[in-house]
Amino acid sequence: MEAAAASLAAKPVIRVAAICGSLRKASFNRGLIRCAIELCNESIPGMKIEHVDIEPLPLINPDLEIDGKCPPLVEAFRQKILEADSILLASPEYNYSIPGMIELFCIRKISAAIELCNESIPGMKIEHVDIEPLPLINPDLEIDGKCPPLVEAFRQKILEADSILLASPEYNYSIPGMIELFCIRKISAAPLKNAIDWASRPPNVWADKPAAIVSAAGGAGGSHAQYHLRQVGVFLDLHFINKPELFIQAFQPPMKFDSDGNLIDPETKERLKRVLLSLQAFTHRLSRSS
Repeated sequence: MEAAAASLAAKPVIRVAAICGSLRKASFNRGLIRCAIELCNESIPGMKIEHVDIEPLPLINPDLEIDGKCPPLVEAFRQKILEADSILLASPEYNYSIPGMIELFCIRKISAAIELCNESIPGMKIEHVDIEPLPLINPDLEIDGKCPPLVEAFRQKILEADSILLASPEYNYSIPGMIELFCIRKISAAPLKNAIDWASRPPNVWADKPAAIVSAAGGAGGSHAQYHLRQVGVFLDLHFINKPELFIQAFQPPMKFDSDGNLIDPETKERLKRVLLSLQAFTHRLSRSS
C-alpha cells in the first residue's frame, strides 16, 4: 500500500479542462461536471478538474481574427485548453447530434441562388434568413413556453416557408457552429461546437490531448452526440478513451438528477468515477509514450 501511494504521489497531477455543451443553469450535463469535480476532490488523488466556461465566446467567425490572433476571450479559452493535460466533454444531444450552429460564410452561394430564381426559375422565391443575431441555444431563455423575440421571429420565418435551403461550410469533419440560412431557414445553435471550432483555429490546441465524453439526455442518453463528437475528434487529433462509456438516460427511473441539475444517483456517480479513473490512467499512459 505504501509503495502504491508513493508511486501515485510521484506522478504529476493531471489537469483536466471540463467543457459543458449546455448553457442551462440546471443542466444535467453541468451537474455531471460538478459531480466529476467533487469525485476528484474526494476520491481520485492526482487529478484536478476545472470547468471552462464557453458561454462568453463569440460565434465562430474568422473575420474576427487579426494578425493571426483570435479575440481576447477566445485566446484565453484556447490557452486553457492548451495548458490542460486532458479534456472532459459533457454534451447534451440535439437532433441526434451535438449542439451546433451553422455558419455565415456562404452568402455568395445564397446570393447566386436568389439571382437564379429571379432570372430563370419562375414560381420560386428565395429569402435569405439572417441567423447571426440569434442567441446561443439555452432553454433558460424560454419564458412561458416562448422563445426570445428574435428567436420567435426566426421560427415564424421557418414556419411560413414552403421549403428550406441550407448552405454550410465544414469545420472539423462536421457542420460549423452555425449554418447559413437562405430562402427558408435552418436550425438552432449552441455553444459546444462553437467552442470546438474556435480552439481548432491554427494552431489547433486540441491536438494530441486525451479526452473523455459523458452525456445526459433523453432517449439513448446522448449516444448519437457522443459518436458525432468522436467523428469530430478525428480531425481535432483528440484521443478519446473507448471504455467505459457513459450515456445517462436522464428521464428514466430511478431519478438521476435533482431539480437543480445535481447528480444524485449513487450508481451513476460510480459509473462517472470509473470514466474519470480511465481518463486518468489513459493520460498517464500517453504521457509515458510521448
